[in-house]
Amino acid sequence: MKKFIASYFLSLCLIISSLSFQSYCNTKEFNISKVKENIEYLSSDTFKGRLTGTIENQRVAALIKEEFITSGLLPFEGSYLHPFKVKYPKKLNESPSITVMDKDNKIVKAFEYGVNYKEDLLNFRNTEVSFTKKDVVNPNNSDMLYVKSDKGSIIFYTTNENDLSFRSSFVEDSKQDLYIIVTKETISELYKYLEDGCSVYTYIPFKVAETSVNNVAGVLKGKDSSKPPVVFSCHFDHLGMDLSNTIYRGALDNASGTAFLMELVKYVKTMGTPERDIVFVAFNGEEFGLLGSTAFVKQYGEKLKESKVYNFDMIGSFDGVPLCIMGGKNDTNETPFIKDIASNFEKEKIYFNYLFEDASDHAPFRAAGIDAVTLCDNDMNRIHTPKDRVEYISSAAIKRAFSVVTNEVIKSGYNNNFIYVYDKELILIGLISSILLIFIYKKIE
Repeated sequence: MKKFIASYFLSLCLIISSLSFQSYCNTKEFNISKVKENIEYLSSDTFKGRLTGTIENQRVAALIKEEFITSGLLPFEGSYLHPFKVKYPKKLNESPSITVMDKDNKIVKAFEYGVNYKEDLLNFRNTEVSFTKKDVVNPNNSDMLYVKSDKGSIIFYTTNENDLSFRSSFVEDSKQDLYIIVTKETISELYKYLEDGCSVYTYIPFKVAETSVNNVAGVLKGKDSSKPPVVFSCHFDHLGMDLSNTIYRGALDNASGTAFLMELVKYVKTMGTPERDIVFVAFNGEEFGLLGSTAFVKQYGEKLKESKVYNFDMIGSFDGVPLCIMGGKNDTNETPFIKDIASNFEKEKIYFNYLFEDASDHAPFRAAGIDAVTLCDNDMNRIHTPKDRVEYISSAAIKRAFSVVTNEVIKSGYNNNFIYVYDKELILIGLISSILLIFIYKKIE
């Protein structure tokens, strides 16, 4: 009887150890170097800032689709591409101008692009406007010049840093027709010329065009596709180039989240068949007001009603920067889904914080009553400027995010299967137990 019990437990230990070893060997390592390599490529000259509506943005969508196919994902709901229409800012091959003319229509001053002023991306409904002092809505404001006439409306504004590097997202229904960033010295000069009776001619060679663009989505089929899927997402678009062809590379925002998602696909695929479907989706048009995720939720919201959504936006800043759990504006740290994720952060001893803003692609899901968060490194130092480059991306930040995401994958997609949770520990315990049981078995003999 003792031999039988010893044999039974020896066999059990060997089986558990074998399964754990198989799980450990089959599961691909999450390759942080590959993530950084893809961040560098996505933010390179090749894709010119990935502005939604451009050919370069289409090429990134095609690249992600090929990555999904190569990694073994199936098309989501019959297709890897989810199309939707957008209005976008299209750059024209012409020269910008802010020119001052006197009462005789002679040029007094031609301001220099990139030195005195630069277009902001907010809107380009009316890009050619002439105005005089009578069209100024807010006289004597040293930080802003607001012009409104029957020919159009423009806001000239300065920044705290008094530079021209920041670029806003495009908002097609924004209030004014045109937004221009200027230096404090330039705004002072403009007021002076207007007071002297001069007129100002402004032309920024962009126009608002309409096109069809794509989200990219793939699915890893689970054992029970009738269960609500788990969703992992990011956005891949950014802000393109200004009129001097300076690229807004968006390495952190959000080549980082895109590269993180692409590597996560490969990692999860090697874990075997999940309990439920896992959907991976890269959204387009986030910088235009969450357009891609909004269109996606509009079409597939019912299917995703009980899903859990993990969105990645800005994964790559570390020193002194918390990894934030961003919920919707009506969420709190007591929202069950957020509270559950936070416990994982605490378990892993991750430096984290909360944000409650509708500022990324979790927001349309939350508006539809679907559990969703964005994980982001809350570093605002360089985003939306040309300084958002790959050399500032931290491997430690990528590793930090993965350390919590892998637990969420196992919890949400694999029902906390203990083989995945404790594979390394079980291998060690199984081997030690097997050695002890073999020793006991020999003693019994």
